Amino acid sequence: MNSEDHPEQRREHFRLLYPAAERPSMEAEGHRHEVVEIAEGGIRIVINRGESMKVGDSLGGEIHFHDDSRESVAGEVLRLDGKLAVIKLASGISLHRLMVEQLYIQKKYPRFIANSRKRPV
Repeated sequence: MNSEDHPEQRREHFRLLYPAAERPSMEAEGHRHEVVEIAEGGIRIVINRGESMKVGDSLGGEIHFHDDSRESVAGEVLRLDGKLAVIKLASGISLHRLMVEQLYIQKKYPRFIANSRKRPV
């Protein structure tokens, strides 16, 4: 078995996609964003209506998770995909937090992670 059999394995970091009802929020520079996806090396957030972001913009803030824990993150806008921004993190989400979130989603939504790997993101 190789990475061609499992395209999601070709990524540098494991990514965790959130069900809409479980998305953490990120407070950054006076704005609150929904976090759609997390990884050790980056996040994907919803761009609020009326807010403008450009590739290369710096962005820092704090992500608020389901268990009231918080992690500070900082990085830059790597890509814009419609209403979503991909932020490459220079500092941010720990592997421990990623695992806690994955276990939480797996327990609460047993089929979600397996199904999300089948969908193009």
